[in-house]
Amino acid sequence: MHAPALRYPNSIDLFREIWLIDFEFTHGESEAATPDVHCLVAREYRTGEVLRVWREELQTMIEAPFAVGEDALTVAFFASAEITCFLELGWPLPVHVLDLFTEHRCATNGLLVRGQNSLLAVLKLHNIDGEEGDGKRKREMRDLAIRGAPFTDTERSDLIDYCQSDVDALWRLLPAMLPQIELPFALHRGRHMKSVGVMEFAGVPIDAVRFEDLKENWEWIQLEVTKDLAAEGIYVEGSFRQTGFATWLEAHGIHWPRLPGGALRLDKDTFKSMGLLHPEVEHIRQVRKLTSELRTLKLQVGPDARNRALLSPFASKTSRNQPSSTKFIFGLPKWLRCLIKPPEGHGIAYIDYAQQEIGIAAAYSQDSAMIDAYQSGDPYLEFGKQAGGIPDDGTKESHPDERELYKVCMLSVGYGAGADSIARRFGEDRILGQRLLRDHHATFMRFWEWSEDIERFALGNNPLRSIYGWELRLRKYERPSYRSIRNHPVQTGGSEMLRLAIMLGLDAGVRVVAPAHDAVLIEFRLEDEDQAIRTMRGCMADASRRVLYHRLELRTDVDVFRYPGRFVDKKGAEMWDRVMGILEGRPGKNLATGSTRIEPHGCENIGSPPC
Repeated sequence: MHAPALRYPNSIDLFREIWLIDFEFTHGESEAATPDVHCLVAREYRTGEVLRVWREELQTMIEAPFAVGEDALTVAFFASAEITCFLELGWPLPVHVLDLFTEHRCATNGLLVRGQNSLLAVLKLHNIDGEEGDGKRKREMRDLAIRGAPFTDTERSDLIDYCQSDVDALWRLLPAMLPQIELPFALHRGRHMKSVGVMEFAGVPIDAVRFEDLKENWEWIQLEVTKDLAAEGIYVEGSFRQTGFATWLEAHGIHWPRLPGGALRLDKDTFKSMGLLHPEVEHIRQVRKLTSELRTLKLQVGPDARNRALLSPFASKTSRNQPSSTKFIFGLPKWLRCLIKPPEGHGIAYIDYAQQEIGIAAAYSQDSAMIDAYQSGDPYLEFGKQAGGIPDDGTKESHPDERELYKVCMLSVGYGAGADSIARRFGEDRILGQRLLRDHHATFMRFWEWSEDIERFALGNNPLRSIYGWELRLRKYERPSYRSIRNHPVQTGGSEMLRLAIMLGLDAGVRVVAPAHDAVLIEFRLEDEDQAIRTMRGCMADASRRVLYHRLELRTDVDVFRYPGRFVDKKGAEMWDRVMGILEGRPGKNLATGSTRIEPHGCENIGSPPC
């Protein structure tokens, strides 16, 4: 498979100017505030010209003091941070960005462990010596930047010298890394780092009043929310009790998966699977998540009632974002997403790809049966029909149990689950799982051939490579889980698709404020709602076509929330209402209102914008 041509220069020699840059800044008292910029240092790659500019002068400028147009290249290390400084200063963004952090991650993905991705570590990897005591000095200067103004003359001089030391390091690092950089792919990733900076700067609108209520009463809420489970013996003084839970399971006739030694499986995945089968278990899971994973509420909310957190782009092996699970709103339990609330006169829309991973697997494997299943609109029901487990005239309403069997099988196979794992989802023995797996093998034979080819290719010490050049290499003699290897192309394809959709959306004028796993959150003025949603869905459809080699177009689903309403995740609404009832002393008060569901459809009839 060949990637679609990218319209980027293929050599740095085509750029008239190449500027390596770094800002020093702080977020002040709140990590979720926009940056307070202290200084900038920029160095031109060929001439060596250096610009050192302090904050007072920066604030008088209406654009960057170096070239950022089509014929210029801006080089940085973790460029999204620099982009937020551009936005804070009100400057036009650079057209072309080369991020050496991102390119280091791509070149070493799978080979290095976490903690080997700092600038100092990358310099060491390329045998570029830093100054003696660089690590200690970096910490001292970082602390100084975080502390912020006022600065003494000595501190100002030290800080801008430190800023220049990072730029000088980039100046030495760039020629060392260039031979391994495929520039069109690198500029494509740099374009996404611009998008990340734009989203981090925008932030997600939060109901600040409710957030403060939750923070002030967090410990009390955790005790109150366990009261009903305490009566069942599952919680004692706010703490989960395994023996009490086992007694409760027996009383309710729920067959729970166990470890080889006989103890109950209490991991997140087991609770999630069992919660899908038993609503009463899902309630316990949500309570456990609240009490065990969120001892304190660390969501970052700035003075402008916006959640801003580091999105950590390209952090995972599949190149997905890995933002903090406690500081970023979409990393928190689903019920806390009800804190998302558009400001007056505005609305937000959560737009996600429908069955994205199934669509990607179908297109990449070129399995015609799986493509037909996806295009039917309900791949789980269609799988059941193809396998002969559901009659041709069966519907979601007429055969809900059978559809659920095939749904669990189809989703589980995507992650390499075996017969035992599938059967556990239904509290059954492995015979059920074996039957469903046989149906999947028989129905989607081409998919299984493709999946096995992926594993053989990777274990032959060949890098797995995405459509836009993101690679995964296996360490010599490493034998990782075949599940992660077989699933890697699908997950990386999803990463590429969402990145491209966000870039197209921002270029088309959509205000994209946050990414999720396979979705985006956009914000709009109420009078612009239809155009914003229409444009973003068109961009997402366009991205899916490009990433899937024009073999398939993925559908999108949309949930719209207009002021004074708030974001609602149906899986978390009940817990939100319960917590709000606890806060206000009136159980069951429904504060999660104001949502509208737009029926899922593709973009065939709404048109794609000129992205």
